[in-house]
Amino acid sequence: MCVKLEFERNHTIWKPPPAEYFTVRKGINAYEVMKLAQRRHPCYNFTTQLTTWGKRIVSICKVSQEPALGFYWRMYIDPGRTPSQYGIDDLIPRHGQCIVFLYEQGDC
Repeated sequence: MCVKLEFERNHTIWKPPPAEYFTVRKGINAYEVMKLAQRRHPCYNFTTQLTTWGKRIVSICKVSQEPALGFYWRMYIDPGRTPSQYGIDDLIPRHGQCIVFLYEQGDC
């Protein structure tokens, strides 16, 4: 499985780091995958906020969500760039999937 960071096309933030690829034990969630990624590359350092539904990504690589401008970190599953129906605590990626964190503008 892998994890990668992306920015929507019209955003002017620096180029994201390369994707990180892992072999992980079955049942590991997206939060734990991000913890592994941050050990490999400092740009995967992230912060979360505890909500009623669990942890929510607030920043990755010092790039914070900007609710006033409508920018948020969203989690997708590759292949197919499917929006995650789960939060970072509940998403358990399957073999061959990649978790993509996309910084984009839109409704939260």
